[in-house]
Amino acid sequence: MQHAKATVLILCGGRGSRLKHITQEVPKAMVQVDGKPMLAYIMDAFVAQGFGRFVLATGYLSDVIEKFVSVAYPSTKKDTVVELGNAGVDAGMLRRIDHARSVLPPEPDTPVIVAYGDTLVDIDYRDLVAKHAASGAEATIVTGRIRSPFGIVDVGPDARVGSFNEKPVFDYYIGCFVCARLALDKLDAAKIAMHDGTGLVAWFEELSRGGRLAAYRHEGLQITFNTEPELSEAGEALRKFRTLRENT
Repeated sequence: MQHAKATVLILCGGRGSRLKHITQEVPKAMVQVDGKPMLAYIMDAFVAQGFGRFVLATGYLSDVIEKFVSVAYPSTKKDTVVELGNAGVDAGMLRRIDHARSVLPPEPDTPVIVAYGDTLVDIDYRDLVAKHAASGAEATIVTGRIRSPFGIVDVGPDARVGSFNEKPVFDYYIGCFVCARLALDKLDAAKIAMHDGTGLVAWFEELSRGGRLAAYRHEGLQITFNTEPELSEAGEALRKFRTLRENT
């Protein structure tokens, strides 16, 4: 079982700058959603599917996450291992991922699921790992479907319209991917040094140009937030989701 070997790497070093009055005291991953930190929902979802090894890539207010882990996932807790890697407050996503390699299992074929600490996805992660292994791709990103509210027009250099597509549906990146440790070992220094998520995007673009990036389409729940209204919506979505689960 590939998923039994997998390590879950959660990016949870962000500031959440648009939630400033909330995130002055906690990192974004520790913001309470309906009475519970978002990071706790994410880790619980993985544990429920049999994943027990975690690496938390921290940064901003790392000590808050360290305290959370010491209480929720103490070293004595059976079948769950949590390690932390702090690449610094201003590190970009790819820098955090690269820094976390020091605490990943050394085997090059170890599956690594990279998740975002502010995004909960109702996905069968075991199936994701299996589909990635079967794809032969270097990385597999999780995608959703979104309908554009606009008519999309392709205009040529002569101002002639080549096509008109009314409210088309596009695939978009949700914020989760899986790869083998070997793929992370091959990351180049220039991309690692890029700020925010630009290095990760550059890596995905490089893989896609070479036909080495696969997609795993997800049509279920996806909850994330960047603003206070979105945080309120996230709480409501979680309540509805839990009610649905309890009644099925």
